[in-house]
Amino acid sequence: MIKPPSIIAEYSLIYSGDSALNLPADPKEAAAALDRARETNQWQSLLKEGEMPTLFHVRPLYGSLHTWFIGEVNRRGMVQKESVEFALRLVLERIDNFGPFKVGHTTDEGQRIATTETIDAIYAAPDGRAIVEELGLLILVRAQQGLPGKS
Repeated sequence: MIKPPSIIAEYSLIYSGDSALNLPADPKEAAAALDRARETNQWQSLLKEGEMPTLFHVRPLYGSLHTWFIGEVNRRGMVQKESVEFALRLVLERIDNFGPFKVGHTTDEGQRIATTETIDAIYAAPDGRAIVEELGLLILVRAQQGLPGKS
């Protein structure tokens, strides 16, 4: 018998270069710690005391939304950087600790999507391009792996 997952939830991502992170010095250990935190949505052990990271809250890219995303990437002939940004725009719900900025949404072919002004605000931040690319790629990898667990 096939059973749908019981948890399909929004999850949070933190950019690996966020100054609030206290990652191990060894790159392999740092990557493993980030992977664990991203899988479990448990970030506390990686944060510097008293500092708050910028949290990017996203919904899962799965099912019909993922199918629509793939179709749009192909129909529009997007290159990788465009599709990575498009994935982030499609699932971004809100951002915490990003100054007074609030995520704006519009619709694209009936799908709710973050505005270009939202993505441009991220690009304008220090390491903005790296943030968009890293988070977008994480979203796409997670989409390919299936639904998130208890994130």
